[in-house]
Amino acid sequence: MTAGIVFAQRRLKKLGISCISPQRINICGQLNLICFDKTGTLTEEGLNIWGIQRVEDNSFLPSEHNICRESLVKSQFVACMAVCHTLTKIEGKLSGDPLDLKIFEETGWVLEEATEEETALHNQIMPTVVRPAKQPLPAAEAGMDREMEMFDLPAMYEIGIVRQFPFSSSLQRMSVVARVLGGKQMDAYLKGAPEVIANLCKAETVPECFTEVLKIYTKQGFRVIALAHKKLGSRLTWHKVQNVSRDAIESNMEFMGLIIMQNKLKPDTPRVLKELGRANIRTAMVTGDNMLTAVSVARNCGMILPQDEVIIAEALPPKDGQVAQIHWLYTDDASKHLESASEIIDIKMENKGSGDGPHQKNHYHFAMDGKSFSVVTEHFQDLLSKLLLHGTVFARMAPNQKTQLVEAFQNMDYYVGMCGDGANDCGALKQAHGGISLSELEASAASPFTSKFANIACVPNLIREGRAALMTSFCVFKFMALYSIIQYLSVTLLYSELSNLGDLQFLFIDLAIILVIVFTSEYGKTAEHATFIQPHSLMILLIDDIVKDFVKTQWYIHYFDGYIIPQLCFYLAIKHVQVLVVQESGVMGRRQENRQ
Repeated sequence: MTAGIVFAQRRLKKLGISCISPQRINICGQLNLICFDKTGTLTEEGLNIWGIQRVEDNSFLPSEHNICRESLVKSQFVACMAVCHTLTKIEGKLSGDPLDLKIFEETGWVLEEATEEETALHNQIMPTVVRPAKQPLPAAEAGMDREMEMFDLPAMYEIGIVRQFPFSSSLQRMSVVARVLGGKQMDAYLKGAPEVIANLCKAETVPECFTEVLKIYTKQGFRVIALAHKKLGSRLTWHKVQNVSRDAIESNMEFMGLIIMQNKLKPDTPRVLKELGRANIRTAMVTGDNMLTAVSVARNCGMILPQDEVIIAEALPPKDGQVAQIHWLYTDDASKHLESASEIIDIKMENKGSGDGPHQKNHYHFAMDGKSFSVVTEHFQDLLSKLLLHGTVFARMAPNQKTQLVEAFQNMDYYVGMCGDGANDCGALKQAHGGISLSELEASAASPFTSKFANIACVPNLIREGRAALMTSFCVFKFMALYSIIQYLSVTLLYSELSNLGDLQFLFIDLAIILVIVFTSEYGKTAEHATFIQPHSLMILLIDDIVKDFVKTQWYIHYFDGYIIPQLCFYLAIKHVQVLVVQESGVMGRRQENRQ
């Protein structure tokens, strides 16, 4: 059985999947639920900025697509895009979070970091400085050219980053404190999830139509980032800024607007999800992105069919003496509320898979965010299993909530696989029965499997190899168990005839029959596609087959004398190898499917 796992690990390596926990390969043959991260897993890692929508006088301006206009160079909006990040230079090249990198590159600004010599010369930490790559010539030197042509000049408008508060998955935001060269006051810039940023801003600076505008973009699958800004007190010095708390900086902000980013699906995503559906393997999305954006991506990739309804479970914690509540609403019509989900749809507590299989066809899907998941877990334990049974989209999930979700699925007797690429997926990748990392960075350290190719095509490959390894292990177990029974009968009957097998005969049986057959059987190829029928996972189910073969063996023994028993052993060995090859190649699975 160990040989089967070793050969499966070799085949996975040829497919570009490395494994640091070989015992997980057999478990992957039982996976019936795969949770996917969104950004970088189902969709492309790189984001394209579609446009921006600024706010002035408590109202949204029309969307803009050209950010590098001269009129916006010194605006607070572009300044926030240029300084609110944690980018750094490594060997002269900008490195950091891909989202931060894309937003910074869109501004066309330049980042400069102090060298070790400069820091030692001034005996203090020199701040990171950003500035426009090309700045307009001052009016006094521009002469009669009034179109403000761009010239390479020494920097005149620079912003130094004084302190950074890095992005936190639990807080869903990041902020920096910066100062304009020659300015008397410092500025605080904030960037993050729109709902979170709006709550940290002054109510009078947030447009009344904020929620409606956000829904327009998220329903189309755009990823939206909100920006905010505020002036800090003139008495706040550099030394005081280093000791001020994050909460003090990220409060009473002024809402500045939205960055709208386009995230395209990877080419292999729809095909792989369709293949998993045909194999009766359920899929779910677990992301930290906006709810409506996640639902839109789920529809586009085929995780949610066009005719299926999506019901958002919005759970509210106890407040002001009121008990916790759950509101139900449709994503397509937010005004259409349901008093109770059970009044509209029939929730059946049956775990029969999903997809295109004959057992179950879902016509509705539940979606919830991280806050609602926490409330349901704490106050609505009786509803949790029902929501998870038909839950497909889980948005705004913190890293620890992703881990809790995987564990909740496992408590429902699901064999859960998790596919992700970020550091915030590490807990879920480790908790799942089969974690697959698409990145060779932080996530690969916690994941049993790591794919060299950054697409989810590795998931069905892993499941097929897992099923093949699992069936091989069971068949080898049957083969060895039956061989031991046959050898026991052989020796017993030969003792009754005052004889026994010689040493060479035992050696021939062990080497020529057992080892050769067991090891060569591992070279059987896996099925091209995972079938609807999953292999059994309980070893006790093999007893029936072993007993049947044992009875047949006893029947044959009555009609053959003791000297023919080695040939009988060889016959049964060949028979079980045939069963092994048929099961491993997937032919048996297809026959079972056709019979159904």
